[in-house]
Amino acid sequence: MIQVSFLLAIFLFHNLKSVRNELTETLAYFLGWPNLAITGYWLVLINLSRFLKGLFPQSLYGEILRLFNVVSLGVVLIIFAVVDFSDPTSFFSTSKFIVFTYWVSLVLTLSINRMVVYRARESVDAEKTDEIITPLLVPRRLLIVLLDMVIVAASYYASFLIRFEGAIPAADLKSLEASLPVVIILRFSMLLYFRLYSGYYRYASISDLTQILKAVTAGSVLIGIPTYFLGFGNIPRGVFVIDWLLLVVLLGGTRFLLRAVREMMPGILREGKRTLVIGAGSAGEMMLRELKKSPMGYLPVGLIDDDPAKLGMRLHGITVLGNSQDMEKLAAKHNITDAIIAIPSATGQQMRELIDSCRRARLDFKSLPPLREIIHGQVNLSQVRNIKVEDLLGRTPVRLDNTAMAAFLHDKRVLVTGGGGSIGAEICRQVMQYSPAELVIVERAENRLYEIMLEIEGKGYPAPLVPHVADINDVGRMDQIFSEKRPQVVFHAAAYKQVPLMELFPEEAVRNNVFGTRILSELADRHQTEAFVMISTDKAVRPSSVMGASKRVAEILVQCFARRSKTSFMTVRFGNVLGSDGSVVPVFQRQIESGGPVTVTHPDMTRYFMTIQEASRLVMQAAAQGRSGDIMVLNMGEPVKIVDLAKAMITLAGAVPEEGIKITYTGLRPGEKLTEELFDEEGLTESQHENILVARATEFDWETINRELKRLQEFVASRDREAILEKLREILPTFRSEATTVRH
Repeated sequence: MIQVSFLLAIFLFHNLKSVRNELTETLAYFLGWPNLAITGYWLVLINLSRFLKGLFPQSLYGEILRLFNVVSLGVVLIIFAVVDFSDPTSFFSTSKFIVFTYWVSLVLTLSINRMVVYRARESVDAEKTDEIITPLLVPRRLLIVLLDMVIVAASYYASFLIRFEGAIPAADLKSLEASLPVVIILRFSMLLYFRLYSGYYRYASISDLTQILKAVTAGSVLIGIPTYFLGFGNIPRGVFVIDWLLLVVLLGGTRFLLRAVREMMPGILREGKRTLVIGAGSAGEMMLRELKKSPMGYLPVGLIDDDPAKLGMRLHGITVLGNSQDMEKLAAKHNITDAIIAIPSATGQQMRELIDSCRRARLDFKSLPPLREIIHGQVNLSQVRNIKVEDLLGRTPVRLDNTAMAAFLHDKRVLVTGGGGSIGAEICRQVMQYSPAELVIVERAENRLYEIMLEIEGKGYPAPLVPHVADINDVGRMDQIFSEKRPQVVFHAAAYKQVPLMELFPEEAVRNNVFGTRILSELADRHQTEAFVMISTDKAVRPSSVMGASKRVAEILVQCFARRSKTSFMTVRFGNVLGSDGSVVPVFQRQIESGGPVTVTHPDMTRYFMTIQEASRLVMQAAAQGRSGDIMVLNMGEPVKIVDLAKAMITLAGAVPEEGIKITYTGLRPGEKLTEELFDEEGLTESQHENILVARATEFDWETINRELKRLQEFVASRDREAILEKLREILPTFRSEATTVRH
C-alpha cells in the first residue's frame, strides 16, 4: 500500500500538474533511493505504532484513528526533513497539492487495508470461504480479472470518446494516457475489496450487481477527489459520470451474460426426460432454476398449477399449461414421461390426489422433500427423490420447546420400558439428544435390545447407556432395577398392541398392559420417581377390543396413582404410528413385493396416522409440559382411508391398483372398528402446544378400582377368559367385544 500511494503521488504530480521534466526523471524518485528511504521510514514508524498498540487494545475505529495520526505526523516530518523551502523547484515544494494528495492516499489505502484484514479476521470462523486474495489464485478467475481490467480501460477510453463526440483533444488524450494506470489500480482495488472475485458467475444475482455498484462508485470517488476537490487535473467531470455508467453496465452485463450462456446452451443442446413440474410457486421456480443449471436428466416442458390465475404464465421460459386434472391430456399432447411434484407444503390428501393424477397420466413421478425434512435439515430443497409413504400423510413439522425438553430431561436418570419397540426405541434416540445423566432401557426381547444398544452406542453420546433384559411383570427384577438406578423419569412404552392376537389371549393382554403398568406405577411411587409417562392408544376410547380395554384400564390406574402419589403420573394417547411393528404399512409392503393381493378389511375403514419420529417427539413434549393426572391426546390430523393408502402404496411401487395388483376386502376382524376416536365423553381442551390436547379427567374411586382389579387378577391367574371379558365389561361399561375364547 505504501508503494501504491507513492506511485500514485508521482503520477498525479507529473501528469496533473504538467511539470517541466520528463516522466523518466520523475519515476527516478520511485525507482531510486528516495523510494527506499521513504518505504523504510514508513515501515519503522508503523512497526513502532504497532508496538504501542499492543500496550493498549483498540477497536477498528481506534486503529484507523491511529493510522490517521501516524500518517499525518509522518508527512509533516518528511516535509521538514526533506523540503528545501528556499528552492521552488524542489520535488515536494513544487505544489502544495502533491503533499496533500500523498497524505490522503496514504490514509485511505492503509485504512482500507486495515478494514479488509479486520473483516477477514472477524468472519474467518463463520465463513471459511470469505476470502479476498485466494480466489485470484484460480486460473479461471485470473482470466475474469484480466477481462475486467480490459473493460475498465475500454470504458475509461470510451467515456472520453463519448464526452468529446469521437474527437479527443491532444491535451485530454495526454491526461487519459497518464491517468489510466492509476485508474486501473484503483478500480482493481475496489473490485477486490468488494469481493467481486469470490462468487460463482453461474449464480450471478442482484447481490452481485449491488457489489458492482458499490465497487464502481467507490472507485469513482477515489479518482474524482484529487481531480476536483484538490483542484488539479483537466479531466472533464462528464467523463467520470459516463465511465461510471459504462462500468456498471459492462461489468454487470458480462457476469449475467456468462450465467445466461451457461443456462441457455445446455437447454438448447441437451436431451432428457420430458417432464412436467407440478407447482408454479416458489418451490417450482427454484426447481426450474436448478434444472437449468444441473439438468439431472430432466427436460422441463411445462408447469402444472391448480390456481386459475397462473394459467398461461411463464417461469424461466416454461409455461403453466393447465391444472392437475389436465395432466393426462397434456402428457399425451406433449409426449411427457415424467413429473416432479414441487409442493413441499402439500397435505396428505393433496399428495394422494397428485399421485393418482400422475398414475392416470402414466407418468413416472418424483417429489421435492416435504417441509418437515427441510426444516430438520435432513435434505436440501433441491433434492428430487422418490415419494415416501410418510409423504402421503402430509404431516406438518413438529415444533418442539427445546428449553422445556432440556429442563425435563437434561442430567436426569431416564428409564424406558419396551425400549426395543418402535416407539420405545425412538424415545431412547430422542432422549439421548438432551444429555441425560443415564439412560436405562428395559426390554425382554434380547435381539431388539441389542440392536438399539448398538445403534445408540455407535453415535457416541456422552451419557451412559444401561440395557436390561427384563419383563415388567417380574416384580422382583423391576424392584431391583428401580432400587439400583433410581430413575427420575420413566417412559412406559412396553405393551401388547396387536388387536387380533389379544382377542385370542385376553389374559396376556391384561397381565401385561394392566398389571405390568400397576407394578411400574407402584415402584415409581415407592422410589419417588419425578415423572411417570405411560404411552396409550386411541383404541382405549370406547374400546371394542381386549387390547383397547386393557389400555383404558391402565389409563385409569395411572390417573388413580396421580391423585395418591407425589410422583407426576401422565398418559399420552395417540393413534396408529406409520411403519411401527405390526402396523398396516409393513404388511402392505410385503404383499406388494409378493405381487399381491393387498388385503383391506373394509372399503370404508379409516385410521389416524403419524410418523414414529413425530409421535416420539410429541410424547416427550407432552411429558415436559403436562401435569399429574393429565391424559394428553396428540393431534393426529385428518383420518386416512386405508384403501386410499393401499392404492397410493401400490402406485408408489410402480404398479396400477386393481390392474397390476389386486385389492381384496376381508371383512372386519374381531375387536376392530371402522373408525377410531381420540376421546369420548371426556372432551378435550387446548394445551400450550398446538399438537397436544388434554382430555378432561374422569373421577374414579380408588377403592372400587382396586377391588375390581383384585378379582380381575384372580381370573388372569386362572386363565378364565370369559370371566376376564366379563370383568372388563363391568369396569368399562362402554367396552364391547366379540373376542373368541380359545382353550389350550
